[in-house]
Amino acid sequence: MNCVPEDVSIEIRIGQQIRQMRKAAGLTQQKLAEASGISKATLSKIELGQISSPISTFSRIAKCLNLTFEDFIRTNEPINYLVIRRDDPRPLASQKAPYGYRFELLGERWPNKNIVPYMITYDPDPQNKGSPSFKHEMDEFIYVLEGELDYFYENEVFYLEPGDCVFVDGSHSHGGRAHGDKPCRALLFAITKK
Repeated sequence: MNCVPEDVSIEIRIGQQIRQMRKAAGLTQQKLAEASGISKATLSKIELGQISSPISTFSRIAKCLNLTFEDFIRTNEPINYLVIRRDDPRPLASQKAPYGYRFELLGERWPNKNIVPYMITYDPDPQNKGSPSFKHEMDEFIYVLEGELDYFYENEVFYLEPGDCVFVDGSHSHGGRAHGDKPCRALLFAITKK
């Protein structure tokens, strides 16, 4: 697998990996888009790094390629430990995903990708677009650091404050949105199911 330079945005890094893996699998954009349940135009924008997509979309694309989302962010650098300082540069989504959240990867260089950590910021949604409903093949752990979060899981809504956390099965409809008019920051761990 080719490594994509680490000094580009998350969207570009993931997009380049998707394109490389799609071509290696001998799939056209149209075939992969149809199999993933997205439009060809959306897949093209993802591959070019022009849009930020939900992790669930990346996971569906990965599944169609017989991969995991972690394969899109993996590096081949052999390491035995990883220390990340608060001022270290981290891959950060340059655009908001649907439902107004942004994510940055924490520890994407760590070779064991059974657990992928993120810092996620949910921005207030003044238009209140309805409940987010993402689905993917990973479990999630979310720990609220600051702000307040409405977390939607199937037909339930959980109000979470700093110090609260939730575990969810990602294969069911779920997602979060900042509660009130201030952003909410949380740690999110996506955990590959065994």
